[in-house]
Amino acid sequence: MISFSIEVNSSLLPEQLCKEFFDVNNWGSFTGFGPLPGVKHVTKEAPYDTEVGTIFSVENTDGSTHKEVVEIYTPGKRIVVRMDSFSPPLCNMATHFIEIWEIEEIDMGCRLTRSFQLCPRNRFSVIPLWVISHLLKKAVKTHTNIIANSKKA
Repeated sequence: MISFSIEVNSSLLPEQLCKEFFDVNNWGSFTGFGPLPGVKHVTKEAPYDTEVGTIFSVENTDGSTHKEVVEIYTPGKRIVVRMDSFSPPLCNMATHFIEIWEIEEIDMGCRLTRSFQLCPRNRFSVIPLWVISHLLKKAVKTHTNIIANSKKA
């Protein structure tokens, strides 16, 4: 497994930050980095009474696709998402990714820590997935700053 985390302070309240995650209009602000594509279009299928089980179908700017499923949601504190169903070539390198949002209330807002676990399909895919993880970390840092500094309420 390959993992990394980034941490960003936000003036948003923890509950507002969670709303930003579930708003598919924000996903297009993930623009990728270098050859790593950005998000082009997202559709959301939400269960009737809970955010757990929400499925995001993602189409990227290079035409690749994947799914993201909310596995754990603690309002204002934690979101755990499993990414899988990758289209080629990523499906040949990774079984799935786990993304974890940990939100801690601090003076004047909150601290968001986004952690990723990238799970290689086999030992031969570790090196290309490691390269992808470095591009992804740069893209996630930029995207998190955009979300964390959103002025929406």
